Amino acid sequence: GGEAMRDAMKIAEKDINAAGGVLGCDIEVVIADTEGLPEKATAVMEKLITQDGVVAVGGGYHSSVGVASKDVANARGVPVVFAETWNDTITGDKQKYIFRIAPLSSWASGLYWQFALTVPGVKKVAIMTENTDYGIPAAKETEEGLKSGGVESVTYSVDIGTQDYASIVQRMKADNPDMILTLL
Repeated sequence: GGEAMRDAMKIAEKDINAAGGVLGCDIEVVIADTEGLPEKATAVMEKLITQDGVVAVGGGYHSSVGVASKDVANARGVPVVFAETWNDTITGDKQKYIFRIAPLSSWASGLYWQFALTVPGVKKVAIMTENTDYGIPAAKETEEGLKSGGVESVTYSVDIGTQDYASIVQRMKADNPDMILTLL
């Protein structure tokens, strides 16, 4: 996730500067890491803007980080292009300086539940999702979509960093779903 974004931005920095920069000036990519923790997001965004002096921010891998930090950048007039923050509220309030390249969570969730409704014999779906600002609304949207088509659903939320899924898989097996959707 974040490491790949960092590496891509450093490659882009090198390529852009080798081609003459932006308006004849070299660019400098400043890397910051929230560790995917929303409680660090506001402070990291503040530091990037007030101490590091960035003129724009790009990247972002967790919806909860985007939700927590977007207001800081927007209030200071610093454009942000979020890369992998799917939560609809990231751009839902149409703030002037906040953009995204990832799809809306509601759109992606719609693909899942609409597909499930086309599969013959599916009456019950297990949904595995992450317990985050992406996963919780994505699961809710999927549940509602399945319900609209007469399909029952059971949702299992997991915390980021979960290593052992055995107990969740056992509970899923006991519920005997016809299909499993993972929103991780």
